[in-house]
Amino acid sequence: MIENKIGVVIPTRGDRNIFLKKCLSMMDEQTLKPDVYCIVDEHPKSNEKDITFRYKKGFKELFEQGCEVVFLIEDDDFYCENYIKTMFSKWMELNKPEILGIGNTIYYHLQRKQYTEMIHPTRSSAFSTMVTNAVLNIKWPEDNYPFLDLELWKQLNGKTFIPSVPICLGMKHGVGICGGSGHNQNFNYKNEDSDSSYLKKITGNGFKYYKKIFHPIGLN
Repeated sequence: MIENKIGVVIPTRGDRNIFLKKCLSMMDEQTLKPDVYCIVDEHPKSNEKDITFRYKKGFKELFEQGCEVVFLIEDDDFYCENYIKTMFSKWMELNKPEILGIGNTIYYHLQRKQYTEMIHPTRSSAFSTMVTNAVLNIKWPEDNYPFLDLELWKQLNGKTFIPSVPICLGMKHGVGICGGSGHNQNFNYKNEDSDSSYLKKITGNGFKYYKKIFHPIGLN
């Protein structure tokens, strides 16, 4: 019998504490709550990105505790209250694939007040992905490999979907070391949000948090 069905792994490294507390509160507010958390917050061995090491460690710990699925949650990104419920329900509907994710990524740059959407139906970004224990059997890249999401989708059999309304945002802000291309990657931010109306629409009551934290740059 599975005691802890839903697990959440949150990789962090002590360089963006302003976000971790908010992340945990978002998880506590989920309409379908996680059964168990693993915050991988060991002191970094160097200034290199080590996202792969942190996810690998978290997966091992959570699946050893009996989780059926584990969500990859990035401590600085935004998740709507129905994020886990929507993802888990879709995973059940699609016959429990080894990996499930959202087939589009919306990045919002808090300092620029701009956002962009990328469509990628054959994979998902790490922050909008969930996995089964099949992940324990992949061939792992080096601990400092920054694009673990791409490797997961190469090796696991997965499915994606695009929600009718966004249920998460990848936040860019320039704080701390992360995986992937980094927070200051010069994406083609196609959409302006000078009055913060888009951010307000997606984050709802959560907008108060971003306005408070980033008030000096003029979120309004």
